[in-house]
Amino acid sequence: MSDNPSDTDCSLYKQFVCDSFIKTPSTHNLSLVLSLDNILFRADLEPNPDATTFLEQVSRKYEIIIFNKQSREDTRKLCEEIDPHSEHIKHILSEEHYERSGKRDLRKVGRPLTNLVAVETNVWSTCV
Repeated sequence: MSDNPSDTDCSLYKQFVCDSFIKTPSTHNLSLVLSLDNILFRADLEPNPDATTFLEQVSRKYEIIIFNKQSREDTRKLCEEIDPHSEHIKHILSEEHYERSGKRDLRKVGRPLTNLVAVETNVWSTCV
């Protein structure tokens, strides 16, 4: 490890950027990470009645990132039901972005943890 702080900062920055799932900069100061299950969709995979309205309102202040355990294609189809023009959901992360343990590593989302709000119904599915 280097004694020069700028070298350390640079290597941490490179690691953060290279290991991140999302490489593009955010257009918002805060990012909201949501799973679809039991938040935007009910257990029977029907959209919650207010899901679209919720996304419209929340997307004014937050960059919305969906982090869901289903396949990318299935997750995308569900997102299209509640955001058909992709106006509100900016990024979709799916099963291939999960750790082997089945947990989501929020450090790899590509946003500073201090600017990240995660809403989850299963407290054991996220690691930081």
